[in-house]
Amino acid sequence: MQLKLIKIRYYVVPVLAVVSAFLFLTFFIIGQIKDHYVDDLHKLSFNLAQGYSNSLTKMVLADDVVNQLLADKLNLSGQIIADEVENNINLDLNQLLVDLDVDEINIYNKYAVIRSSSRDSMLGWEAYDGHPVKRLLVAKDAKHYIEEIRPNYVTKEMFKYGYFKLNDSLIVQLGLSAARVQNFLDAFEMNNLFKDVLKSKGVVHVCFINNVQRIIHSSEPQLIGHLISEPVLVQNLSDSDSFGQYQDGNRGVYDIYIPVFLDEERMGTLLIGHSTVENDYFMTLLMNFTLIGIALLFAAFSYAFILIYRKNKALTLHAYYDGLTGLPNVQYLKLHLKILLARRDGHQYRLCMININQFKRVNMLYGFDEGDRIIKVLTKRIKGILYETSTLYHLSGDRFVLLVKGKDSFFDELCVKIQKVIARPFVINGKEHVLSSNIGVIRLNKESINSADLLRNLGITVDAIRDDQSNHIAYYQELFSASVEREHQIESELREVIQGIGTDRFTLNYQPQLDVLTNEIQSFEALARFHSKQLGHVSPVEFIEIAEKKGLILDLGQLILDKACLFVLTMNQRTAMRLRVAVNISGVQFLQPDFVQRVMDTLKRFDVHPSQIELEITETILMHDFSLINQKCADLIDHGIRISLDDFGTGYSSFFRLHELNIQVLKIDKAFIQNIQTESRVPLVTDDMISMAHKFGLLVVAEGVEELVQVEYLRKHACDVLQGYHIGRPMKETDALDFIQG
Repeated sequence: MQLKLIKIRYYVVPVLAVVSAFLFLTFFIIGQIKDHYVDDLHKLSFNLAQGYSNSLTKMVLADDVVNQLLADKLNLSGQIIADEVENNINLDLNQLLVDLDVDEINIYNKYAVIRSSSRDSMLGWEAYDGHPVKRLLVAKDAKHYIEEIRPNYVTKEMFKYGYFKLNDSLIVQLGLSAARVQNFLDAFEMNNLFKDVLKSKGVVHVCFINNVQRIIHSSEPQLIGHLISEPVLVQNLSDSDSFGQYQDGNRGVYDIYIPVFLDEERMGTLLIGHSTVENDYFMTLLMNFTLIGIALLFAAFSYAFILIYRKNKALTLHAYYDGLTGLPNVQYLKLHLKILLARRDGHQYRLCMININQFKRVNMLYGFDEGDRIIKVLTKRIKGILYETSTLYHLSGDRFVLLVKGKDSFFDELCVKIQKVIARPFVINGKEHVLSSNIGVIRLNKESINSADLLRNLGITVDAIRDDQSNHIAYYQELFSASVEREHQIESELREVIQGIGTDRFTLNYQPQLDVLTNEIQSFEALARFHSKQLGHVSPVEFIEIAEKKGLILDLGQLILDKACLFVLTMNQRTAMRLRVAVNISGVQFLQPDFVQRVMDTLKRFDVHPSQIELEITETILMHDFSLINQKCADLIDHGIRISLDDFGTGYSSFFRLHELNIQVLKIDKAFIQNIQTESRVPLVTDDMISMAHKFGLLVVAEGVEELVQVEYLRKHACDVLQGYHIGRPMKETDALDFIQG
């Protein structure tokens, strides 16, 4: 299973959503402002139109009057020209311009071609189809026609033209310039009207458009006579509603078109152009500042979300991954198991716990940094042999858990490979060290209830594997559970004793040791005893092993040494005898860097002379670091403490290494003493062991002496000290004091 860590998109999407919302809101607000501004322009224009309605009406009426006056003027002028033509008077058109007070005279022949003109540039110009000249030539009843102001087709100047038909072959065209027409309209105060409108804030031009979409009045004379032809605008002008639009090619001017009515009759449309430069500038500033603000907001949100994302990702990694190895941790494992147990996909799964044996000693001897380095190397080794169907988890300091999908044969082979890679030597401080491992296995099946039970049962299985087993791979069995519950109970009560609760459950018994030469008690061995409130008597082998496994042995070992020193102090106070007390020291305790100093501090605290304390070590401790152990033994001997090697002959020691070891006493294991019988046929090597030890200058103690024949044999072969039931059973402190006084 691949844990789905927090994805960056889960943070990007909210940021984009927030920024998009701000953008939408910003553009919406700006749009509302623009709409409000345009509405205000419409209201202003409408109010102007209403305010000048009478003047506008006059303007429309004036236009009609002007057209009639111009028509009369043109008719009169045309009649004069017609009379002169009929009388064959040679026409001086330039003089006629002055006499008739017009600006242009053109005479068309029957082909609609200008034969005479006050302008040389117009001579020979032929009217196009649909031109008023051609229409008059073919018309039977029409004699004259007056146009609206329009541009001259040749010169492009704006004129108001009138046409007078002399006969079927001659037409006179008279023209007044738009400027003269505008001057004529000034008599009706139209110019003053537009000037008043232009004084309104923001108004830049005013026009009046008649019902055929031609501009007949304007504050800009060059526009007079312009015919509006843009389809959409023509369509809008045909409607009865006011409307507005930006001027073509000029986003800085907004034109508003307002229909003008007189007695419900539409007279035309008033166009008022408003400058939007100031507002556009304000809107641009607003937009720029808004975009800058959104950019800053986006940056701030992005930064905040990135920080949150990184923090949450770090928290997720911390919650589900081991910081040392980078492997998934126990929380990840529980989550994975929960999913597997809920899914039940039919595949075969096995869960195994890999325990690195004696790893705590590595930390004690070489420090936690070196221990962490080894854990990293082990992680790399194990991962190097795994398949894709396997997932490795780091459960705790010296424990890994492996989840494997596959068949039994494949799995068994994998477990063997794991033990092999773990057993490859490590180099620590220039020396090779070999680690071993125990592997507990449990199958996931239909009866598997939850991850907590699976891990508990897995722990039970791996803890049930003993060091003396040939196979260090074990499958979970129900009987393991009771063993673990017992172990847990013992551990719990030992912790209470160490904390000073129920200390009477943990005591020391003292077994006397007899000096063969003087036949007197020369010392005691302190033997720890533990009586559980629920389980009753617990053997030293069992509770010492549990204390070592659970990390309690240091505190328990100190408690034993304290009780032994207190016994010596009491014995010194009550008797004149200065006997020695031997105390068993665990390997873990002995390997502590400050062990020698702790021992000396304890003796000083109880006012006990070092010569009254003997420390017993076992052969197994010598396998860890012989030179280190040997040096500590030498330091203790220098302080006056006696050192003895316990259970000699059952472990890995040999007489070859014995002469190198800094010890003073050799204790022969009881297994070699029990073979001493009256009619024993077993070859005895005990005498040889005693003889060899003496050659190395060691004092010899025989353990487990229970029969008289054994005493006689040992006396015969010059054994120095006897210990066993035949000499005296282990006894309580008060009984031991009475024993030596009696």
